[in-house]
Amino acid sequence: MANHYEYHIIDRQGNLVYSDAGVYSLVSHDGIFLGNNKGNAFIYNPLNNCKINLPSVIDNKETLFYPALHPQSGLIIGYNIGASKRYIDANGLPPGKNVVSSFVLDANANLLFNPIPLFLYDFGHDWLIAFNRKKNLYLLNLKGEIIHSYPKDLRLKYYFLDNKCNIIDIIAYKVSDKGKLPLYHIDVLTGIIHGPYLDISRLQEGLREVTTMEGEILFLDQDWKEVLSFAHLQKKKDIMVTTYCTHGHICILICNEGKCLLYNRNGQVVIGAKYSDFIHVKDDIWFYEKRGKLGLIHESGEIITPPQFYNIGLSIYEFSHGMIPVGTKTSQNKKIRWGYINQQGEWVIPPQFNSAFSFFHPNFATVEGDPTPLHR
Repeated sequence: MANHYEYHIIDRQGNLVYSDAGVYSLVSHDGIFLGNNKGNAFIYNPLNNCKINLPSVIDNKETLFYPALHPQSGLIIGYNIGASKRYIDANGLPPGKNVVSSFVLDANANLLFNPIPLFLYDFGHDWLIAFNRKKNLYLLNLKGEIIHSYPKDLRLKYYFLDNKCNIIDIIAYKVSDKGKLPLYHIDVLTGIIHGPYLDISRLQEGLREVTTMEGEILFLDQDWKEVLSFAHLQKKKDIMVTTYCTHGHICILICNEGKCLLYNRNGQVVIGAKYSDFIHVKDDIWFYEKRGKLGLIHESGEIITPPQFYNIGLSIYEFSHGMIPVGTKTSQNKKIRWGYINQQGEWVIPPQFNSAFSFFHPNFATVEGDPTPLHR
C-alpha cells in the first residue's frame, strides 16, 4: 500500500479529538474522514465517534483512495489497483501498480455503482470526469453512466466548479496542436466548445478572463462577449494582466518591479503597486504578499496585519467557519509550523502542526503531524 501522511482531527481550541496511526486519506465534509488501520479501511465520523467499514467488493489492501474531497459533494473516489495494463498514472501508486477500476462511495460507505474500468479523475456534486486507457475524456453521472463523450483528440487540462460543487466548465486541449498550446472551453450542460485561447479562467461575478491567440487579455461576459480589455497596458513591456477577477477586482502585475495593482471591474486602481500579489480570502479582506510573506489587508488599503504568514503548498486562501490555516516560522528551529488565525489576523490556534487544512465542520479541522504535543 502507498505511504500516506498521518492525519489527526482537532477541535476549535486545537485539542486532539481523534488520532489513528494508520489514518491516511483526508475526507473533509460533514465531520467525516477516511482512515486505514492495519489494512482495513473505514470511514470515521467524530460527531458520534462512529466507524463504518467499507463494502466487501473493495479490496482494502489493494485500494487507493482519493486524498481529499470537495466539501459540498459528500463523495469519496477510490481506485482498485493491481499489476495490470496501465490506464493512467495516479499520485501515490506503489511501484509496479496501476489503476484497474474506479468506484464512488457516499459518506455512509454505500457503493454508488460497481467498479468500472475507467480512471475517475475528479468529481462534483452530480458529475464525474473520467478517462479510459487512451485518455479519451468522458463525463459520467453518479450511476457511472456516460453522459457526454468528447472528441477523441481532446484531453483534459483543468476544470471549474460552481458553489454547489457541480462541474460547469471543462478546459481541454487538442493532442494534434503544435507550438502554442490552444485551450478550448467545454460547457458540460450543452457540450458547446469555445476556443481556441491561450488561457481561459472560470466565470466569476459575470466575467471570464481569456488570453487570445495573439496574447491579448480580455474579460468576457457569460455569453462570451467582450466587456473589458487591458490591451492598452500590455503595449508596455513591463506590465501584464494576470490571475483572476474576484470580488469585483482584477490584479495587474508590473513585471520588472514584481509589484501588483488591484483594479476594480471598471478599470480603476483600488490599491497601488506596493505589494507582489493579492489573494482574496473573505468579502473585502485580502492576503497581500511582501518579500515572500503574507499579511491581511482591507481593500481600502488599510493594513490588518504585517506580512508574517506563509501558505505554501496547500493553497488554502479562504476563511472557513471564521478561521484560515497559515504557517509561520517558529523561533526554536526555523521550521514552518501551521495554526489558525481569525479575520483580524489573531492566532486562534497557535502554530504547532506540520500542515493544516480548513475547518470542514464548525467544530473540526484536520491537521498533519505528531499528535504528541496536542491536548486530549
